[in-house]
Amino acid sequence: MQDQIDEITQRLDDNDSNLQDFSDNLDSSLNDVNDTLSQQSDSIDTLTENSGQLTFPLTQDTIDLITEQSPTIMTYLRNNNYIGTVSLGAGSATVSNNLATTTSLIITSRSTSGGTLGHISYTTTSGSFTLSSSSATDSSTIIYFIIN
Repeated sequence: MQDQIDEITQRLDDNDSNLQDFSDNLDSSLNDVNDTLSQQSDSIDTLTENSGQLTFPLTQDTIDLITEQSPTIMTYLRNNNYIGTVSLGAGSATVSNNLATTTSLIITSRSTSGGTLGHISYTTTSGSFTLSSSSATDSSTIIYFIIN
């Protein structure tokens, strides 16, 4: 009789252990699901915050694609002075533009090379920005795009 009671007790202990393992696995799975849902919720929040915004590298190919596909956008950007060109003289040029602020991002690309080429940098003030080449004899034509 004692053997049978011991056997039943052992089975109950085994079942309890199996049930605990199952419960632990279920908890772990639920935590994984919650983590995934949280990540997806964060992704949805990010998409909602950035709704309507395009993010892409500005290359000549991108500019060409925009020009080919959306001439209205390029016309708007040009007509409203977001995009323009300027020729460097003695390695620099100052562009007066009311869109420029001290926090503006100026994206540049060399459209025509001239003189000894250098690296282009910029400084902004309220109402203008200055493009500077690391070469004082750089006379290239530079395309600029102002982002605020």
